[in-house]
Amino acid sequence: MNKKMFLVFSLIAIIELGGLLIMGFKLFEMNDAMQKTIDQQKRIIALSLADKAKLTEELKESREKIVKFADNLDRIKNELTKVSTANPNSPSSIYDIAIGHDPFQGSKDAAVKIVEFVDFQCPFCAKFHPRLMKAIEPYKDKVQYLIKHYPLPSHPFAPGAAKACFAAAEQGKYWEMVEALFIHHAELNEDKFYELAKQIGLDVKKFKKDFKEKDTLWNSYIAEDKAEFQRVGMTGTPTYFINGKRIEERDVDALKAVIEKELSR
Repeated sequence: MNKKMFLVFSLIAIIELGGLLIMGFKLFEMNDAMQKTIDQQKRIIALSLADKAKLTEELKESREKIVKFADNLDRIKNELTKVSTANPNSPSSIYDIAIGHDPFQGSKDAAVKIVEFVDFQCPFCAKFHPRLMKAIEPYKDKVQYLIKHYPLPSHPFAPGAAKACFAAAEQGKYWEMVEALFIHHAELNEDKFYELAKQIGLDVKKFKKDFKEKDTLWNSYIAEDKAEFQRVGMTGTPTYFINGKRIEERDVDALKAVIEKELSR
């Protein structure tokens, strides 16, 4: 082989070797890229598994909370059931509410006895009292009706209003004072009591004397009424009882229906 041919073959070999080297580098780059892709996929899968595990844990916690909540609801329901069957506030309970010191309208032996627990500063008492009076009117000779006093702590002149009724009763005008107090329920104070005493025709000087000097007696009357109110499990005013059973009716016709039902027994 002459020198020229040797150089040609050598050049060809170098070119082929270069091609192989380039191909090797390309394969190396491809392998590296593939490895990176695989690593990325592994990281994605790992993250997905972690997210799945986290989600699974959150779902588990949520289920536990739901179960606990349901258990609490059942417990509360059971407690409420116990209370409703044992609580004196239950609508099905019937009480013998004593007349005590309170004046009443109608017969002592009437077949239907109606008791109204009131606070004279309570706007709802003032609103519903006329309805009760209108419902009673057709049956006034067949029912017994009386008021018991439950002045709420939030009404500073309610105790005085109850005392005004008792002081007016000393002159035979208990019910006149009751109606006057309800009409002026938003204006009550001690001076108003004296003003109303004059309006209903009382001897104001005697009224003032009875109002103040018999304060201890009036307080004992109020305490008795409050004790009776609490005994029957009540907490707010107005509260009505017909023949010892608490009633929710406040409409005139509905009240009449309850009275008629009791009269028909």
